[in-house]
Amino acid sequence: MPVGLYSIGPVNRPIHSGDTVVLCAPRTAALLGKARGYLGSGQCSTGTDPLLKLVVAVAGDVVDVGARAIAVNGRCLGASETFDRDSKGRPLPHVARGSYRLKRGELWLWGPATHSFDSRYFGAVESADVTNIAQPFAVWPAAAEPAFGSGPCPTS
Repeated sequence: MPVGLYSIGPVNRPIHSGDTVVLCAPRTAALLGKARGYLGSGQCSTGTDPLLKLVVAVAGDVVDVGARAIAVNGRCLGASETFDRDSKGRPLPHVARGSYRLKRGELWLWGPATHSFDSRYFGAVESADVTNIAQPFAVWPAAAEPAFGSGPCPTS
């Protein structure tokens, strides 16, 4: 997510696509992230920092995961290649390639950085696990918006 200041508030409404949320990574992902240095030490039960991610899909949305891109409801999401190896060449577990229709209470998270540790690597998360909603206050570069393309999406 862009570096800057965010106003952090309670989850006092339904979470929508386009919201920026705060949550602890799912346990397995958090332990991998901690061991490999993807996540810093923090207040989550796994001893890691919480994540700040953008919600790009909610219940009823279809997420198509391919090696080179992810599509949400047929719209290609930028910076969404799923890597098989991390920046140090280690095998990187990720969700299986395929199509996922999100169930009630599920969210698909994305970060605008190409190598963001997000739902590509740990799948959908439960909305009940979101601890806060964040609003960008002053960020550099400008606040992340999902970069949906209009052309063909190389998900296969």
